[in-house]
Amino acid sequence: MEMNHKYGYKVSYQELGKRKIKIYLVTNTLNSAIWNIRWYQTTPQFDGNDNHLIDKPFWFLEKVKNLKEYNKLWKGCPFKDDLS
Repeated sequence: MEMNHKYGYKVSYQELGKRKIKIYLVTNTLNSAIWNIRWYQTTPQFDGNDNHLIDKPFWFLEKVKNLKEYNKLWKGCPFKDDLS
């Protein structure tokens, strides 16, 4: 992976026994994404919607593919970089 991808990275997870993959965090740098995954693997994490404990998650790291996806992920964020 590139050190800093133009549109950033998504950290997602899949709970044990479930098929759905949920986005947990969006970040601008690869180092930040890797650091967060390592932290999440060592501490209990809670779902952002209903606050339940995430059961044995498997963590994924993906690049944000394009400007359209970037804008969708950061929609409404007051400190978003303007890449338009």
